[in-house]
Amino acid sequence: LCAFQRLTVATGKTAHLDITIPGKELRFWDTVKKDYVIEAGDYELLIGAASDDIRSKLPLKITGK
Repeated sequence: LCAFQRLTVATGKTAHLDITIPGKELRFWDTVKKDYVIEAGDYELLIGAASDDIRSKLPLKITGK
């Protein structure tokens, strides 16, 4: 879980929501470099009511510098 916001949408309606995910939420500690890194690659953002109730998936591509 790196970002969330509760949004109630009436049945049959749609809504627009922007959520910012800071880059630091995608990093991990590289034991060789002894620094935090964000690996380039193709990822998927999972959107749902809970971790066992995923309702949408969005592609995410992270490119190198």
